[in-house]
Amino acid sequence: MTLEEYIKSKNKRINQCAVEMNVSYMALSRWIRGIRIPRTENMRRIVEWSQGEVQPQDFYDFGKGER
Repeated sequence: MTLEEYIKSKNKRINQCAVEMNVSYMALSRWIRGIRIPRTENMRRIVEWSQGEVQPQDFYDFGKGER
């Protein structure tokens, strides 16, 4: 599940999520839009915050749509 999908499924706002994860709004916005990929420490925060529903591989395109 992408970070964007997770946030939408929980009916949360980006700024609220940024505060909960202790990251900047701008950083979170860039991760959601695919402009940046979170560094390791932030990736851990995302996985923990989402209770494992968002995983590091969810930030990469490989294999999507192929089958």
